[in-house]
Amino acid sequence: MPDENIATVESLYQAFTRANLPQLLAALSEDVVWTQPGSTRLSKAHRGRDAVVGFFLDIAQYGLTVRPIEYFSRDEKVLVVVDVELAGD
Repeated sequence: MPDENIATVESLYQAFTRANLPQLLAALSEDVVWTQPGSTRLSKAHRGRDAVVGFFLDIAQYGLTVRPIEYFSRDEKVLVVVDVELAGD
């Protein structure tokens, strides 16, 4: 199951990179929880499909580039270490 969960999360990052909203929606369960760490207004647990997709759309407007570096899995949880870049002047 962990490899399967990692594959699912990896496909989400790929769909986000390609702005493939239908693929994102298809991969998310109704009770998905996406936790964004940090101390910004976006840093929280986003609960439910609509909240997670809203989060993706919200961060996309900032010219965000996210490159997954490494995936970890335990039971049903997946942790992804990412490199994040924001568009700037």
